[in-house]
Amino acid sequence: WESSRWDVALGLVHAQAYYDLATKDLVQGLIRFRDTEYQAASQLRAEDVRLIAKVAHEKNLFDSEILWYRAVPELRKYYSKAVNNHNQLLEDLDIDELMRTGTRVFKEWVDFSPPVGQSGSVQHQFEVEESACRRAEQSRTGISTCLSYFLHDAIKQNCKAEATRDPDMAKDDLCTNLHFEDPYLRLGPFKLEILHNVPFIAQIHDFLEKKEIETVKEIAKLDMKTTPYQIGGDLAEMSYKRVSKIKYVSERNVSWALKTSRRLELATGFNVYRPRYRYTAENYQVMNYGIGGYISLHVDETTSMNGMTLGGGRYTTAMIYLSDVEAGGRTVFPWVNVGVNARAGNLLFWNVKDPQGTTCNSMYHLGCPVLYGNKWIANKWINWREQMNRFPCYSDLSRQQGPHHHVINNTNPYNSARILTV
Repeated sequence: WESSRWDVALGLVHAQAYYDLATKDLVQGLIRFRDTEYQAASQLRAEDVRLIAKVAHEKNLFDSEILWYRAVPELRKYYSKAVNNHNQLLEDLDIDELMRTGTRVFKEWVDFSPPVGQSGSVQHQFEVEESACRRAEQSRTGISTCLSYFLHDAIKQNCKAEATRDPDMAKDDLCTNLHFEDPYLRLGPFKLEILHNVPFIAQIHDFLEKKEIETVKEIAKLDMKTTPYQIGGDLAEMSYKRVSKIKYVSERNVSWALKTSRRLELATGFNVYRPRYRYTAENYQVMNYGIGGYISLHVDETTSMNGMTLGGGRYTTAMIYLSDVEAGGRTVFPWVNVGVNARAGNLLFWNVKDPQGTTCNSMYHLGCPVLYGNKWIANKWINWREQMNRFPCYSDLSRQQGPHHHVINNTNPYNSARILTV
């Protein structure tokens, strides 16, 4: 019971922090998101807010801790203590330590004037550190601790659907009927929306029908468990960096999975399921996120030596949305300012690696907290090695590839290399 209360409190911490919600509204059971209000049947008690603030403190989210205490006058004593602790951190400012521990603070003193000579210096120090971090990242793969820390504002903008894309990045975005000149697919082409070209991120609308969605959700509801999370190379049974439940589904014993994988092969051109080689792709992960459920910034890279040796590692992620989400729950790629709303039946997919096998910063993403509603998804990770049976060596390894298929022609704008016919 205590663990469940802690989980709910953390969900509220994230919901408030990612969307800049007013804590006074949340205490009254009210969520204001864009032009819509969601009203709960009950309100938070002072002891509930105290727990939420304690959770924020434990997670080093000192800005959130202050906002929650500020919302309830009865907690003024705790508020004053939190403010003193926060301001002391600014006085002894060590940004490297803040980044290392993931500590969040306001970039100005709270309720007090800064010490003589330090007015405006905190904001400036953060700006200097962020600029240095971004310069260092230009020649590095993987997201460092500092960049992850400074992407926080971009993440919030994307979660709130307020981010603006660079016109140069968006110039190749388009929507089209995808059929690869295949007579079968011409009868029912995939509705493709390209969201980012290099590296490739795209969405296929109406990939699954409503009946298929309900089928897999009913299968998953029978046996779901807390989602494990990779921490420092080890797989933890649970983590507060990922708040969700999971069920694994295989083509070997579930007809829905086999049918869906065959459709994925048509849409992407990849080998997705081979009965005699179980490492072509991983099993489907059917996942459920309740209110406040989210997953932190990460990349879908294979970290286990076993996975790299047997399957060649993850090459492409295919995520199928199994529900709409009324508020929140977007999937966002903050490095390129791409964000996608959850819409039941849509398929979102992206390449984890470039053609040279390198994981790049653009593919770091997260699932924003669910504000209102229930988020269901099904993930499928397609591995590298078995795809070599489909593709020759790329003629230009500096370019990313779009959707693949066994029928390719020169009029298809999503491919820069010919693909072997199989």
